[in-house]
Amino acid sequence: MTQTYRNCSPNLVRVAPYYTVGGKTVLYDRACLAVPPQQEVEWKFSYTIPGVNYSTYTCADNVYTESYLLYSGQLSRDLNDVPCNTTFTWSGEQLTQKYGNCATGVQWIMSAWRMPNGNLYGAVSSCMEVLGPDWGAWFVYYTTYQANYTTVFCTGNVP
Repeated sequence: MTQTYRNCSPNLVRVAPYYTVGGKTVLYDRACLAVPPQQEVEWKFSYTIPGVNYSTYTCADNVYTESYLLYSGQLSRDLNDVPCNTTFTWSGEQLTQKYGNCATGVQWIMSAWRMPNGNLYGAVSSCMEVLGPDWGAWFVYYTTYQANYTTVFCTGNVP
């Protein structure tokens, strides 16, 4: 399959493909390409997942003020504060996103947000390997957007 993106904006953008399956969004975090205004870029997939819709997200770099990969009992941050999957806390001007891995295996995750117009942004510079059920991740933002923040899975480059 070939996926094509045309940049119709007046600005240079960095984009990459993603797909959603069973409520799980998976971003190709190593496939980001810069696209000048009015230009096209394409990704050629050697295989795809049947019955899955592919789309394009905007690659965002250096968006966190802090990020942590946590292991229960080894770091000063208490993993008991990180329940399964994603939770958020807001304190003044600081948004903290916490992800607890409740699966039995490794999960590669990163933060993302969807703007009111539907555009998805992925924080590609911070894909983290969360090793198992005793592991978690925190992302701390001091600057945020009016958007819906979430945790997504990352899978590297286009196959």
